[in-house]
Amino acid sequence: MHNKSIEEEHIGASYRPDIDGLRAIAVLLVILFHFEFKAISGGYIGVDVFFVISGYLITNILYIQHKKTGTINLLEFYNKRARRLLPALFSTLAVTTAASFVIFSPIFLSQYLSSLTYSTLQLSNIYFYISSGYFDIDSTFKPLLHTWSLATEEQFYIFWPLLLLAAFNFKSPSRIVLALSAISLLCNFWALNSENTIAEPRSAIYFLTPFRVFEFGLGALLCWAPKNIHFNLNAISVTGLSFILVAAFQFDNNTTFPSYNALLPCFGTALLIYAGKNSIIGKILSLRPFVHLGVLSYSLYLVHWPIFVFYKYNTGSLTPIDKGGLLLATLGMGYLLHKFIEVPFRYGTRFAIFSKATPLLYAILPLAFVGISIYASTTPDVADTERSRFDYLNESGCYILREINCKADAPLQILTFGNSHELDAYNSMIHVYGDNPAINITSFGTSYGCSFRVDGNMVVSNSPQDNPKSNCKERVEKLNDREFIENLDIIVFSAHKPLSWGKPLINILSHLRSVKPNLKIIFFSGYIGIRPHRCDDIISRFGSADFCKSPEFVDYFSGEEKDKILGLPIAKNDFIYIDKTTLLCRDREISTCVMSINGTPAFLDGDHLTVAFANLVGERASAIYRNELRKFGLNSR
Repeated sequence: MHNKSIEEEHIGASYRPDIDGLRAIAVLLVILFHFEFKAISGGYIGVDVFFVISGYLITNILYIQHKKTGTINLLEFYNKRARRLLPALFSTLAVTTAASFVIFSPIFLSQYLSSLTYSTLQLSNIYFYISSGYFDIDSTFKPLLHTWSLATEEQFYIFWPLLLLAAFNFKSPSRIVLALSAISLLCNFWALNSENTIAEPRSAIYFLTPFRVFEFGLGALLCWAPKNIHFNLNAISVTGLSFILVAAFQFDNNTTFPSYNALLPCFGTALLIYAGKNSIIGKILSLRPFVHLGVLSYSLYLVHWPIFVFYKYNTGSLTPIDKGGLLLATLGMGYLLHKFIEVPFRYGTRFAIFSKATPLLYAILPLAFVGISIYASTTPDVADTERSRFDYLNESGCYILREINCKADAPLQILTFGNSHELDAYNSMIHVYGDNPAINITSFGTSYGCSFRVDGNMVVSNSPQDNPKSNCKERVEKLNDREFIENLDIIVFSAHKPLSWGKPLINILSHLRSVKPNLKIIFFSGYIGIRPHRCDDIISRFGSADFCKSPEFVDYFSGEEKDKILGLPIAKNDFIYIDKTTLLCRDREISTCVMSINGTPAFLDGDHLTVAFANLVGERASAIYRNELRKFGLNSR
C-alpha cells in the first residue's frame, strides 16, 4: 500500500491554523513561566515547542520547493526569513536600549550593552553561555536573555537549508536528518557525562545550537512521516498535548535540560503537528482566540521579557496584580509591534515605505547597535573590583594546589574551606594573621564550580563531569589524603546560607573531624544576601549602601541561624562560631547592620564581602573572640 507523506496528505502546504494555535500555547507557557507563575514551573519548554514547529515548517517549505524545482532558492529563503524576523527584533533592541539608558544604573547598562552586540549579530546564545558564571549578573536583570532562542533559530535557518540541499542528493534524505538529530541528542549525553570535555556542560547544552538540533530535526522528520489511516488522530493529538502539559507543570529549574527530558515536549509537539487541524485538539487550537494569539506570538515573545526585567528592576517582587498588569502590557506592546513593524516589513502592506527600507535597516541598525555597545568598554568593569577578593590568593597566598607561598614549617596549619564565601574568611584571616610566621593559612580555593559530598569514608565529586579550571579532582583528593588532614590544626569554614547551600560542606567537616578528632573548627556565619539584586547597583540608584539591607531587597539574613549551628554535632567541642551579626549589627538586628567601611560597601554583588569589609570582619573577630581564638593558638601580630 502506498503511504502518502504527511505534507501531501492531511498536512499539505496549505495554511495550518492549528499550528498558530500551538504557537499560542508555546508563547503562553514561556510568558507565564517568566512572569513567575509558580504552577508553570517548566514553562520554558515552550521554546522547545517553537523549535519543533520551526523544524517542521522550514523543512516542509524547502522539501516542497526542492520537489517542484529540483533545487532550493537560498537567497529567497534567507530574504524571507530576514523580513520575517529582523525588523521586529531590531525595533525591540532599539526600544530596549533606549529604556536601558533611562532605567539602568551604569553597572547594569554596561552588561546590557555587552549583550546588545551579540544579540544584534544573532550570537546571543553564545554570549550568554560564555558569560554565565561567577561574575555575571542575575538572569532576572538581562533584558536580552530571551534572544538566545532567537539566535539559535537564526543559526538553524542559516545552516539547515545547506544541509538539506546536500541531503536531497541522497536517496533517503530523511535518514540524513535522522542521523543529524541522533548525533545532536547523543552530544547532550556526551557533554553531561564526559569528564574534562566542555566547560559548564549544563549551560552548554541549554544555549548552544548543536545540542538543540535534535529538536528541530524531530519536526523536520514529520515531512517524511507516513499517514496511516488506522491511526486514531484524536488520540494522538490528546497524547501530544498531554506530553507538553506534563512537561510544563512537572519540570522545573533543576531538571536537566534539554537532553532526554526535552523529548517529552518535543514528541508531544510532533504528535500534535502530525495529528493535524482536523483532530480534536487541532480543532480547539484552530479556534480564533488561539490563532490570533499565535499570530502575535513572535512579537509577544520579543517584548515580554524586557517589560518584565524593567518592571522587576524597580519593584523587586511581583504581586498577582503586577503579573496581571505585565500580561496586559505584553499583549498591548506585542500587538503594536506586530501591526506596525512585523506585518509591514514582512508583507509590504499599506506601510510599504517601511518594507522598502528593509535592506537599509539590515545594514544600518546592526552597525548602530554595535557602535552603541562600544560604550560598554568605556565603563569600569565591576568584576575588577570583585576580583580583588582574590588578590591575596593570586599574588602571594597559599593555595592547596600551589605550595610556593605556603609556610610548610609553621607550627599552626590552617585550611579555609567553604563555598564561594570561603574567600571572605580567607581574606579576614590573612589580614589579621597573615604576617605571623608561626601561622600558615591555606585556601582550598572554594567549592564553587565543584560539587562534593561524603560517600562512605571518602569525599567524592557529586557530578561525573569536572570543570578543568576548577581542579575539582585534584582538590578533592587532598580531602582524602589522611596525612594532609592530620597535619591540619584548624579548618576555617565560611559559606553563604550554611544550613541550606552549605549543608553538604558541613557534612564534609564532620567527616574530616572523624579523620582527625581533635581538628579545630572556626565557623564564620553568613551575613546578608540580596540576590538577585546587586548592592553596587542599589547604591547607584539610591545613593547609599544602607539601602542594600532594605526589606524589599534582602532575601537572606544570618541573624537567626546561631542557635541551629551551635546545635550541630561538630559544634560540641573545639568549635568557635564567628557571628557576623554580633560583629556588625547592634542587638543583631538587620536595621542596625554596618553596610560600608570608609565608603566601601559590604559587598558589590549580592552577598560576597569586599576585601575592605572582610578586613573589618577579621579585625572585629580577633578583638571580640580574642580569648577563644587564643585557645586555638591564634595570636595576631
